[in-house]
Amino acid sequence: MKKILVNEMIYAIIPSISGEDMKKLIEIRMHNLQEEQSDILYHGVLDYVQKDTKIKVAYDDKQGVHTEINFYKKGMRIVRSGSVESDMSFMLNHRTTGTMETPYGTLSLDIETKKYLVSEHTIAMEYELYSAQANCGAFRFIMKIRRVGA
Repeated sequence: MKKILVNEMIYAIIPSISGEDMKKLIEIRMHNLQEEQSDILYHGVLDYVQKDTKIKVAYDDKQGVHTEINFYKKGMRIVRSGSVESDMSFMLNHRTTGTMETPYGTLSLDIETKKYLVSEHTIAMEYELYSAQANCGAFRFIMKIRRVGA
């Protein structure tokens, strides 16, 4: 069993799953590092597509927001549409930009990705958000992937 270390948290990784496109059991968590609050964004079965070095998942959350996530070797992109509209790109050790629609207009965001780890069954990332150069928070994103029935 392999292990990865993410900011003092150890995640056990189960042996490799065969097949590129199949249904997977996915759990996506977001943790606010400043407020020490954690939320499960999605837990369920969905189509998981892996092609070359790209992984793509899409899901609708409890509020009906459609989310598409594209994972790459050194970063990821999250696009949300519905009652929440946002487009954010993350690249390890780079400052990237994103946008979020609010009732008051479009909010421009700067994103600093501090950690980004991809293993066989876990994708983890830590990042900080900035708006108008003010820090809006630090977050940890974790996606665990399992074969359906495993």
